[in-house]
Amino acid sequence: MPDLINIDAQYNNLAARDYAIKFFRVGNTYYARKYDGTLISSGSVPETVLQTAITAYPFTSVFLSGGDGLNNNLVMSGSFSGITTNDCHIIFDRGVNFIVPNGFTGNAFTTTIGAVIITGYGYIYEAGTPARNWKCFNIDNSSSGVIFSTIDGPTISDCGTMLYLKTTSTGFINGNYFNNINCYNPIIGVEMNQGGSAEIAENSFNSINIQSLAGVTTNGFKNQDGNNNLYYNCKCWDIDTTGTEFNWTTTSNGNQIIGGRLTGLSGHFIDRGSKNLVFDNGRTIVANTFTRPDVVKNGTWFGQSQTAGEGILNGRLTAIAVGAGPPTAAVGNDSTGTYYTYDTSATINNLSGLRTAISPMRRFLNAYFKTALYLNNNTATRVYAGFISSTSAPASAADPLANLSGVGLWFDSAVSANWKRGHNDGDATGDYDDTGVAAATATLYPVEIYAHADNKFRFVFNGTSTDITTEIPASATNLAFWVYIENTAAASKTMRHYYLAIRTDK
Repeated sequence: MPDLINIDAQYNNLAARDYAIKFFRVGNTYYARKYDGTLISSGSVPETVLQTAITAYPFTSVFLSGGDGLNNNLVMSGSFSGITTNDCHIIFDRGVNFIVPNGFTGNAFTTTIGAVIITGYGYIYEAGTPARNWKCFNIDNSSSGVIFSTIDGPTISDCGTMLYLKTTSTGFINGNYFNNINCYNPIIGVEMNQGGSAEIAENSFNSINIQSLAGVTTNGFKNQDGNNNLYYNCKCWDIDTTGTEFNWTTTSNGNQIIGGRLTGLSGHFIDRGSKNLVFDNGRTIVANTFTRPDVVKNGTWFGQSQTAGEGILNGRLTAIAVGAGPPTAAVGNDSTGTYYTYDTSATINNLSGLRTAISPMRRFLNAYFKTALYLNNNTATRVYAGFISSTSAPASAADPLANLSGVGLWFDSAVSANWKRGHNDGDATGDYDDTGVAAATATLYPVEIYAHADNKFRFVFNGTSTDITTEIPASATNLAFWVYIENTAAASKTMRHYYLAIRTDK
């Protein structure tokens, strides 16, 4: 019911008790009016009027009201430095345009403590030709916490970062909800920066759409971190193949992706965390994807018994023990986990490792391979781990892919101190691309290699995903795998092997 006592401060009409505060524009003047008709603030600098209302009445609702024509445009001034949104509820009228100045380099909305609720179906964008140097929603906490907040409904265009979550010191960002947000042409959609002893945990990201722009968007969801965060039906559309749809950091733990379009359909997907899970429809084959047995076959091995595998590896694993000596292998266990140690013995050009004597995978059946290695020695050493078009044991070779097809991780200390990406399509000589990552000892190196869209292989290593499109196994080439270490001097060389997973369609 309208309030029949109070009068609208601008129009001299009857006021209605619909929102605690209304923020609106008439001509070039902006107004903040309390529900009872009290004029809180007015002026030509919109951010001053809006911030005055938020600060004067915390824990209340501010309705950004639209009108006709230009009155829908809430145009921030050239000196705009952002709105602080601690403990308030901002509601966008449908069709309202919140416009930051051209070249803006700050944060449009910043929350540092408590809770913020931003809802409605307004539009937030940069005036003029966008420079994309700004963040839209910045949640930055160094102490206490930002909890139980909600951002739901707005559409953002041409920002640097749409949503940025940062913790330092002892702060935390927990239990917040980010829903139904559409973002066009950003550089980054959602980014996390978890620091100190702080955490970003138990947050829900639901139906967030990131519409990428070619040559501009680098990341849909960047450096996702923390624990027990849920991503449901979130999508990164049309990102370049050089961009990244989604990546989890090494400190992420126990997070989940359910559905959506984040796991490498066009851009890259990288999981460096632990216990993160993906529930997807088989659009792409990535780590920790749950699929049905009539769609995909799985095989796993872990360092408990050298030849005992599960799934399609059951009964199909064979030890690599090439050369006099002989090479040996043994189970081990310490704080790093359970592993098998391959020992070449002291006889030169001995090889010790694991392989299959059958070829269960092909490129067009989405061949997938993942393993993790740990070098005890990195001198006078060669290491290979990956696909190979051979069911025979490897021989001592400076070019293990010569006259074979395959894609694998390769290290030869006589050639380079770095790991390399090896690949070949059966030519007399394999190709070996430098990863730029030194092959250090006492360091766990997971590597993930899988066929993608039947026209390339993706090689995920040390936080970088690389497309390999040339000199790769043909679509129907049968593929097995090798994992081995070789010594190139008369001294024993050892390597730990922690786990192995393969996957193939049907």
